[in-house]
Amino acid sequence: MKQTFILARHSWIEMYFTGPGGDPLPGVHIISSTGETGRSDTSGVFRFKLDDKMTPVDFSFTKPRYEKISRKIIPKKSMVTKILMPRLQAYFYVVDSRTGQPVPNLQVTVDGDIQDFTDSRGKANISPKKKPSNLTLYIEALDGSYI
Repeated sequence: MKQTFILARHSWIEMYFTGPGGDPLPGVHIISSTGETGRSDTSGVFRFKLDDKMTPVDFSFTKPRYEKISRKIIPKKSMVTKILMPRLQAYFYVVDSRTGQPVPNLQVTVDGDIQDFTDSRGKANISPKKKPSNLTLYIEALDGSYI
């Protein structure tokens, strides 16, 4: 006697997280409007099982040093979506208070991590761990000429 079994197929949203350079981004924290939470794996992938294939799902994505992103995804059977996580950045300029001129080649440390050196215009880019945040900045001339 031959028996037939019908198995229901689950639909998934597979999210692939990358950083600005296109590299996989592990450890992204995901929160869905359904209450499900999780983190992307070492390959930057998170799979979300759809309970209702017709209802849009709101997601929030966070990772230290990256911008927080929110996105509504409308399910289309099983799908793969790529999500680029932009780096959290800020910048400032350093000028000599005596001359008003930009000061290049100063090492910039944020909360104990070396982040950048000022360029020829005195500009430094930093990547804080969260937004907004109180930062401890330490700016020094390695040759001892300033500050």
